[in-house]
Amino acid sequence: MDEDKPECRLAYVKPTVENVVAYNRYKKTQPMVNGVSMVSVPCLDMPILFGGGRDFDLLLLQHPHNVLAGVDLFILSNAILLWFDHLGCGIEAPYSSVIYHGSVHSPADREGRQLSMLVTLDRDPLLNDQFPPTPNDPGSDSLELLLRPRYSLYDRHYNPEIDTLFNFQDFGVNRGDQMVNNCHEAIATCLEIYNTQDPPPDLEQDEQELLPETIFAEQGTIG
Repeated sequence: MDEDKPECRLAYVKPTVENVVAYNRYKKTQPMVNGVSMVSVPCLDMPILFGGGRDFDLLLLQHPHNVLAGVDLFILSNAILLWFDHLGCGIEAPYSSVIYHGSVHSPADREGRQLSMLVTLDRDPLLNDQFPPTPNDPGSDSLELLLRPRYSLYDRHYNPEIDTLFNFQDFGVNRGDQMVNNCHEAIATCLEIYNTQDPPPDLEQDEQELLPETIFAEQGTIG
């Protein structure tokens, strides 16, 4: 593993309207500077939220029967964040760790909820700790995460609290299959931004506390 390459890390601050700004809202306030997009400029006060959503079921592609429910996904200008409310923290994956993103189609599922989001990440110490590889896993150098929306595009689901972050004005219809498509577009945009940036300087990563056992401790370890 490249020692200079950024790795996944723990995050303890959940994105809200107070600490991130939706991309559509950002474009209205500062779309361009001298004809150059400012999205990738590192001096912005807050990360930009390009996409994501609530209430994903998280599982591993190779082990689809063990599911962690209620995962929130935030596709930010600086990283992809998987947030676990029951732990009060999340895992932040840099775009340099993203190998692949695509969709898995399950025609047997109900209409409007037939797509799941597949994200393949380079393994690192944190991912190995939380998603232990198996000796017989041929893809042990990478981790394939499957994110499946809990609700269909056509479900009438109402959150107990108004979602001020993933609102219709900024993200449109963001449920079921449409949410998966929206997330793919957001990741593609962020990867394009990342690939056009200059190589990042050497990063000194502080030692971080590992989550208690694994993030699946309450439901058993996947893997």
